[in-house]
Amino acid sequence: MSRQIFRNNNVFIPSSTGGSWVSYRKCVWDAPSGFSRQHSIMQWYNDDDLASTLPHSAIGIQDATVEAVVEELTSITPSNEYLKAATVYLIAKLKDCSDTDALKKVR
Repeated sequence: MSRQIFRNNNVFIPSSTGGSWVSYRKCVWDAPSGFSRQHSIMQWYNDDDLASTLPHSAIGIQDATVEAVVEELTSITPSNEYLKAATVYLIAKLKDCSDTDALKKVR
């Protein structure tokens, strides 16, 4: 791979103007489309063999939490498109949720 994706605890976020380096702490791997609290990088790197394995194991980038998505939904006036994406995302996460503390926080 000739391009650099991760550098000094930063992740390269592509954009129409070229892109920028963002702290990995401001990133999640997966999130509903339109999630604005953090950058979801899966959309750019899901098909990249190196990137799709590195975020979780090497620098600890995780999926957006149920709590973060619910907090965002309660702090904004979401569009119908974002509300649908967030609902689908939350249903999938809640089906897989083994973290009962996360569930207690959103109740």
